[in-house]
Amino acid sequence: MVQGGIETAKAFAALPFDHLLYTGGAVTARHVMRAAAANLTPVTLELGGKSPAIIGTGADLAVSAGKIMTGKLSNAGQICMCPDHAWVPASQLDAFVEAARAAGQLMWPSIAGNPDVTAVVGEKSRARLQAAIAEARDAGAKVIELTAADPARPQILPPVLVGDPPADCALNRQEVFGPVLVIRSYQGLMPLIDALNYEETPLAAYFFGDNDEEISLVRQRLRAGGMTLNDVMLHPFMQDLPFGGLGQSGMGRYIGHDGFKTFSHHKATARRGWVDITKYIQPPFSERLVKMLDMATK
Repeated sequence: MVQGGIETAKAFAALPFDHLLYTGGAVTARHVMRAAAANLTPVTLELGGKSPAIIGTGADLAVSAGKIMTGKLSNAGQICMCPDHAWVPASQLDAFVEAARAAGQLMWPSIAGNPDVTAVVGEKSRARLQAAIAEARDAGAKVIELTAADPARPQILPPVLVGDPPADCALNRQEVFGPVLVIRSYQGLMPLIDALNYEETPLAAYFFGDNDEEISLVRQRLRAGGMTLNDVMLHPFMQDLPFGGLGQSGMGRYIGHDGFKTFSHHKATARRGWVDITKYIQPPFSERLVKMLDMATK
Protein backbone atom coordinates (compact mmCIF):
# COMPACT_ATOMS: atom_id res chain seq x y z
CA MET A 1 0.00 0.00 0.00
CA VAL A 2 1.53 3.29 -1.11
CA GLN A 3 -0.18 6.58 -0.36
CA GLY A 4 0.58 9.97 -1.80
CA GLY A 5 -0.36 12.68 -4.27
CA ILE A 6 0.18 13.24 -7.95
CA GLU A 7 3.98 13.07 -7.82
CA THR A 8 3.83 9.75 -5.97
CA ALA A 9 1.40 8.40 -8.56
CA LYS A 10 3.68 9.50 -11.40
CA ALA A 11 6.69 7.85 -9.81
CA PHE A 12 4.72 4.67 -9.14
CA ALA A 13 3.42 4.35 -12.71
CA ALA A 14 6.94 4.90 -14.09
CA LEU A 15 8.35 1.83 -12.32
CA PRO A 16 9.04 -1.25 -14.49
CA PHE A 17 6.20 -3.45 -13.29
CA ASP A 18 5.04 -6.52 -15.23
CA HIS A 19 1.49 -5.10 -15.37
CA LEU A 20 -0.45 -2.04 -14.21
CA LEU A 21 -4.15 -1.89 -13.34
CA TYR A 22 -5.66 1.58 -13.13
CA THR A 23 -9.25 2.43 -12.24
CA GLY A 24 -10.45 6.02 -12.49
CA GLY A 25 -10.94 8.66 -15.15
CA ALA A 26 -9.83 8.74 -18.77
CA VAL A 27 -7.69 11.88 -18.33
CA THR A 28 -5.46 10.26 -15.71
CA ALA A 29 -5.50 6.97 -17.63
CA ARG A 30 -3.68 8.65 -20.51
CA HIS A 31 -0.89 9.70 -18.15
CA VAL A 32 -0.68 6.15 -16.76
CA MET A 33 -0.36 4.75 -20.29
CA ARG A 34 2.37 7.25 -21.19
CA ALA A 35 4.36 6.34 -18.08
CA ALA A 36 3.89 2.61 -18.72
CA ALA A 37 4.93 2.98 -22.37
CA ALA A 38 8.45 3.97 -21.35
CA ASN A 39 8.91 0.47 -19.87
CA LEU A 40 6.60 -1.31 -22.35
CA THR A 41 4.46 -2.24 -19.34
CA PRO A 42 1.04 -3.65 -20.31
CA VAL A 43 -1.93 -1.94 -18.67
CA THR A 44 -5.49 -2.79 -17.74
CA LEU A 45 -7.71 0.28 -17.50
CA GLU A 46 -11.12 0.33 -15.85
CA LEU A 47 -12.57 3.77 -16.50
CA GLY A 48 -16.22 4.76 -16.74
CA GLY A 49 -18.39 6.79 -19.05
CA LYS A 50 -22.04 7.63 -19.55
CA SER A 51 -23.60 4.22 -18.94
CA PRO A 52 -27.15 4.25 -20.33
CA ALA A 53 -30.24 2.53 -18.92
CA ILE A 54 -32.80 1.85 -21.66
CA ILE A 55 -36.47 1.23 -20.95
CA GLY A 56 -37.85 -1.13 -23.58
CA THR A 57 -41.38 -1.69 -24.84
CA GLY A 58 -43.66 -3.08 -22.14
CA ALA A 59 -41.16 -2.75 -19.30
CA ASP A 60 -42.60 -2.33 -15.83
CA LEU A 61 -41.87 1.35 -15.15
CA ALA A 62 -42.09 1.13 -11.37
CA VAL A 63 -39.71 -1.84 -11.16
CA SER A 64 -37.33 -0.36 -13.75
CA ALA A 65 -37.28 3.04 -12.05
CA GLY A 66 -36.63 1.40 -8.68
CA LYS A 67 -33.66 -0.55 -10.02
CA ILE A 68 -32.19 2.47 -11.79
CA MET A 69 -32.58 4.72 -8.75
CA THR A 70 -30.97 2.05 -6.57
CA GLY A 71 -27.93 2.17 -8.84
CA LYS A 72 -27.97 5.96 -9.10
CA LEU A 73 -28.09 6.47 -5.33
CA SER A 74 -25.50 3.80 -4.53
CA ASN A 75 -22.60 5.77 -3.09
CA ALA A 76 -24.46 8.87 -4.34
CA GLY A 77 -23.83 7.85 -7.92
CA GLN A 78 -20.04 7.78 -7.45
CA ILE A 79 -19.47 4.32 -8.93
CA CYS A 80 -18.04 3.80 -12.40
CA MET A 81 -20.90 1.42 -13.31
CA CYS A 82 -23.77 3.60 -12.07
CA PRO A 83 -26.54 4.23 -14.59
CA ASP A 84 -25.63 7.66 -15.89
CA HIS A 85 -28.86 8.45 -17.73
CA ALA A 86 -32.13 6.72 -18.60
CA TRP A 87 -33.75 6.49 -22.03
CA VAL A 88 -37.54 6.12 -22.06
CA PRO A 89 -40.03 5.81 -24.93
CA ALA A 90 -41.40 9.31 -25.53
CA SER A 91 -44.96 8.24 -24.72
CA GLN A 92 -43.87 7.03 -21.27
CA LEU A 93 -41.54 9.84 -20.26
CA ASP A 94 -43.84 11.55 -17.75
CA ALA A 95 -44.90 8.24 -16.20
CA PHE A 96 -41.29 7.15 -15.76
CA VAL A 97 -40.32 10.48 -14.20
CA GLU A 98 -43.04 10.00 -11.60
CA ALA A 99 -41.95 6.40 -10.98
CA ALA A 100 -38.33 7.53 -10.52
CA ARG A 101 -39.46 10.32 -8.18
CA ALA A 102 -41.40 7.87 -6.02
CA ALA A 103 -38.52 5.39 -5.91
CA GLY A 104 -35.92 8.04 -5.06
CA GLN A 105 -38.02 9.61 -2.32
CA LEU A 106 -38.60 6.17 -0.81
CA MET A 107 -34.86 5.52 -0.65
CA TRP A 108 -33.79 9.02 0.43
CA PRO A 109 -36.85 10.44 2.24
CA SER A 110 -34.69 13.08 3.92
CA ILE A 111 -31.12 14.16 4.42
CA ALA A 112 -31.37 15.58 7.94
CA GLY A 113 -30.62 12.85 10.45
CA ASN A 114 -30.53 10.15 7.77
CA PRO A 115 -27.58 7.74 8.20
CA ASP A 116 -28.21 6.09 4.81
CA VAL A 117 -27.33 9.04 2.58
CA THR A 118 -23.87 9.42 1.04
CA ALA A 119 -21.76 12.53 0.59
CA VAL A 120 -20.48 13.77 -2.74
CA VAL A 121 -16.73 13.65 -2.24
CA GLY A 122 -15.04 17.02 -2.53
CA GLU A 123 -16.28 20.58 -2.81
CA LYS A 124 -15.09 20.71 -6.43
CA SER A 125 -17.31 17.77 -7.40
CA ARG A 126 -20.33 19.27 -5.65
CA ALA A 127 -19.79 22.60 -7.40
CA ARG A 128 -19.50 20.84 -10.77
CA LEU A 129 -22.77 18.98 -10.27
CA GLN A 130 -24.63 22.03 -9.01
CA ALA A 131 -23.42 24.09 -11.98
CA ALA A 132 -24.52 21.38 -14.40
CA ILE A 133 -27.99 21.21 -12.81
CA ALA A 134 -28.33 25.00 -12.96
CA GLU A 135 -27.26 25.01 -16.62
CA ALA A 136 -29.92 22.42 -17.50
CA ARG A 137 -32.59 24.32 -15.58
CA ASP A 138 -31.70 27.59 -17.31
CA ALA A 139 -31.88 25.79 -20.67
CA GLY A 140 -35.49 24.77 -19.99
CA ALA A 141 -35.04 21.22 -18.68
CA LYS A 142 -37.42 19.93 -16.02
CA VAL A 143 -35.44 19.67 -12.75
CA ILE A 144 -36.92 17.80 -9.79
CA GLU A 145 -35.17 17.71 -6.40
CA LEU A 146 -36.31 14.59 -4.57
CA THR A 147 -35.62 15.88 -1.08
CA ALA A 148 -34.63 19.12 0.61
CA ALA A 149 -31.01 20.01 1.26
CA ASP A 150 -29.78 20.13 4.84
CA PRO A 151 -27.62 23.23 5.60
CA ALA A 152 -25.99 21.28 8.42
CA ARG A 153 -24.80 18.64 5.92
CA PRO A 154 -23.66 20.55 2.82
CA GLN A 155 -21.59 17.61 1.65
CA ILE A 156 -24.83 15.69 0.91
CA LEU A 157 -26.26 16.66 -2.47
CA PRO A 158 -30.02 16.01 -2.74
CA PRO A 159 -30.85 13.50 -5.49
CA VAL A 160 -32.14 15.21 -8.62
CA LEU A 161 -34.03 14.15 -11.74
CA VAL A 162 -33.44 16.15 -14.93
CA GLY A 163 -35.86 15.60 -17.77
CA ASP A 164 -34.74 15.92 -21.42
CA PRO A 165 -31.99 18.57 -21.05
CA PRO A 166 -30.68 20.04 -24.35
CA ALA A 167 -28.02 17.93 -26.04
CA ASP A 168 -25.25 20.49 -25.47
CA CYS A 169 -25.72 20.61 -21.68
CA ALA A 170 -22.88 19.35 -19.50
CA LEU A 171 -25.14 16.62 -18.09
CA ASN A 172 -25.39 15.14 -21.58
CA ARG A 173 -21.75 15.65 -22.55
CA GLN A 174 -19.91 14.52 -19.41
CA GLU A 175 -20.15 11.57 -17.05
CA VAL A 176 -22.48 12.66 -14.23
CA PHE A 177 -20.81 10.72 -11.36
CA GLY A 178 -23.25 11.96 -8.75
CA PRO A 179 -26.85 11.58 -7.51
CA VAL A 180 -28.33 13.19 -10.63
CA LEU A 181 -30.36 11.08 -13.06
CA VAL A 182 -30.82 12.46 -16.56
CA ILE A 183 -34.00 11.12 -18.17
CA ARG A 184 -34.28 11.38 -21.95
CA SER A 185 -36.90 10.25 -24.44
CA TYR A 186 -36.50 8.27 -27.66
CA GLN A 187 -38.71 7.33 -30.59
CA GLY A 188 -37.20 4.07 -31.86
CA LEU A 189 -34.78 1.53 -30.37
CA MET A 190 -32.50 1.10 -33.40
CA PRO A 191 -32.05 4.86 -33.98
CA LEU A 192 -31.24 5.16 -30.25
CA ILE A 193 -28.63 2.38 -30.46
CA ASP A 194 -27.07 4.06 -33.50
CA ALA A 195 -26.93 7.38 -31.65
CA LEU A 196 -25.38 5.81 -28.52
CA ASN A 197 -22.80 3.92 -30.59
CA TYR A 198 -21.75 7.23 -32.11
CA GLU A 199 -20.80 8.48 -28.63
CA GLU A 200 -17.89 7.28 -26.48
CA THR A 201 -18.35 3.65 -25.43
CA PRO A 202 -19.56 3.32 -21.80
CA LEU A 203 -18.31 0.85 -19.22
CA ALA A 204 -21.80 -0.63 -18.78
CA ALA A 205 -25.26 -0.60 -20.32
CA TYR A 206 -28.62 -1.62 -18.88
CA PHE A 207 -31.81 -2.71 -20.62
CA PHE A 208 -35.23 -3.23 -19.09
CA GLY A 209 -37.91 -5.24 -20.84
CA ASP A 210 -38.93 -8.77 -21.82
CA ASN A 211 -39.23 -8.33 -25.57
CA ASP A 212 -36.86 -10.96 -27.00
CA GLU A 213 -36.34 -9.05 -30.24
CA GLU A 214 -35.37 -5.87 -28.39
CA ILE A 215 -33.09 -7.78 -26.01
CA SER A 216 -31.34 -9.45 -28.93
CA LEU A 217 -30.96 -6.10 -30.70
CA VAL A 218 -29.42 -4.43 -27.66
CA ARG A 219 -27.09 -7.34 -26.89
CA GLN A 220 -25.81 -7.63 -30.44
CA ARG A 221 -25.69 -4.01 -31.57
CA LEU A 222 -25.09 -1.73 -28.55
CA ARG A 223 -21.41 -1.06 -27.78
CA ALA A 224 -20.56 -1.30 -24.09
CA GLY A 225 -17.95 -2.85 -21.84
CA GLY A 226 -20.61 -5.09 -20.27
CA MET A 227 -24.34 -5.34 -19.80
CA THR A 228 -27.03 -6.25 -17.26
CA LEU A 229 -30.62 -6.99 -18.29
CA ASN A 230 -33.57 -5.97 -16.09
CA ASP A 231 -31.30 -4.78 -13.29
CA VAL A 232 -28.18 -2.67 -12.78
CA MET A 233 -24.54 -3.42 -11.90
CA LEU A 234 -24.94 -7.19 -11.63
CA HIS A 235 -22.54 -8.39 -14.32
CA PRO A 236 -19.33 -7.27 -12.53
CA PHE A 237 -20.24 -9.50 -9.58
CA MET A 238 -20.56 -12.66 -11.67
CA GLN A 239 -17.27 -14.50 -11.07
CA ASP A 240 -17.55 -16.44 -14.32
CA LEU A 241 -17.97 -13.30 -16.46
CA PRO A 242 -15.12 -11.03 -17.59
CA PHE A 243 -15.35 -7.37 -16.55
CA GLY A 244 -13.80 -4.43 -18.31
CA GLY A 245 -14.30 -1.49 -20.63
CA LEU A 246 -14.07 -0.79 -24.32
CA GLY A 247 -12.61 2.25 -26.03
CA GLN A 248 -12.90 5.29 -23.78
CA SER A 249 -14.20 3.15 -20.91
CA GLY A 250 -11.01 1.12 -20.68
CA MET A 251 -9.19 -1.97 -21.88
CA GLY A 252 -8.48 -5.45 -20.61
CA ARG A 253 -10.62 -7.93 -18.70
CA TYR A 254 -10.45 -9.27 -15.17
CA ILE A 255 -12.51 -10.93 -12.38
CA GLY A 256 -12.53 -14.69 -11.92
CA HIS A 257 -10.58 -16.79 -14.39
CA ASP A 258 -10.21 -13.85 -16.78
CA GLY A 259 -8.47 -11.91 -14.02
CA PHE A 260 -6.10 -14.81 -13.41
CA LYS A 261 -5.21 -14.87 -17.12
CA THR A 262 -4.82 -11.07 -17.33
CA PHE A 263 -2.49 -10.79 -14.35
CA SER A 264 -0.47 -13.94 -15.06
CA HIS A 265 2.26 -14.50 -17.63
CA HIS A 266 1.60 -17.61 -19.70
CA LYS A 267 5.15 -18.89 -19.99
CA ALA A 268 5.16 -21.58 -22.66
CA THR A 269 7.58 -24.49 -22.18
CA ALA A 270 8.29 -27.29 -24.68
CA ARG A 271 10.31 -30.49 -24.14
CA ARG A 272 11.76 -32.36 -27.10
CA GLY A 273 10.21 -35.77 -27.62
CA TRP A 274 11.72 -38.95 -29.03
CA VAL A 275 11.75 -37.48 -32.54
CA ASP A 276 14.51 -34.90 -33.05
CA ILE A 277 12.68 -32.52 -35.39
CA THR A 278 15.36 -29.86 -35.64
CA LYS A 279 17.90 -32.18 -37.30
CA TYR A 280 15.55 -32.45 -40.27
CA ILE A 281 15.47 -28.71 -40.86
CA GLN A 282 19.07 -27.71 -40.22
CA PRO A 283 21.51 -26.99 -43.03
CA PRO A 284 22.79 -28.26 -45.31
CA PHE A 285 19.34 -28.40 -46.92
CA SER A 286 18.90 -31.66 -48.81
CA GLU A 287 16.73 -32.07 -51.86
CA ARG A 288 14.47 -34.34 -49.82
CA LEU A 289 13.98 -31.65 -47.17
CA VAL A 290 13.11 -29.04 -49.80
CA LYS A 291 10.50 -31.39 -51.29
CA MET A 292 9.04 -32.10 -47.83
CA LEU A 293 8.76 -28.39 -47.01
CA ASP A 294 7.24 -27.73 -50.41
CA MET A 295 4.61 -30.39 -49.81
CA ALA A 296 3.91 -29.08 -46.31
CA THR A 297 3.35 -25.53 -47.49
CA LYS A 298 0.90 -26.74 -50.14
